[in-house]
Amino acid sequence: MNNGANRSNSADESDHPPVRLTIVVPAFDEEALVSETVEHLLDMVPCRIHEVEIIIVNDGSSDGTRGIADALATRYPPVKAVHLSRNGGFGHAVRAGFTHATKRYVTVCPADYKLTRTDLDSYLALMGHADIVIGYRRERRRNLHFFPWLVSA
Repeated sequence: MNNGANRSNSADESDHPPVRLTIVVPAFDEEALVSETVEHLLDMVPCRIHEVEIIIVNDGSSDGTRGIADALATRYPPVKAVHLSRNGGFGHAVRAGFTHATKRYVTVCPADYKLTRTDLDSYLALMGHADIVIGYRRERRRNLHFFPWLVSA
């Protein structure tokens, strides 16, 4: 398994500047999926991503999610575990992950959803052309659809 922490000298980097990305993984009672999801993310991070950090936000889980998140953070340097004392819901977990993010770009991948390389490549293609890129699922079995949203400050 590739730990996805740092990449360099790829053909893609000559065409695109390196991307520093945080992936927030909100998790509530996801002991059955969180390890598989995080390891999948580490394996599929495209070479255009120079640095990646994955922040697992344990949203007050009552199962073994906390221990699994800590074990993943110990095993893989780019993984961090953040633990919330009580379940505050998906939005609260996402905000907590954003608060701990240290990379220039941030995306969200719920523990119960497998972000695909195609999904992530869609995000990356729009970076630099939009301030915010939002993906959504029309149906659970289909790919995400992406639309660039420009925000003026």
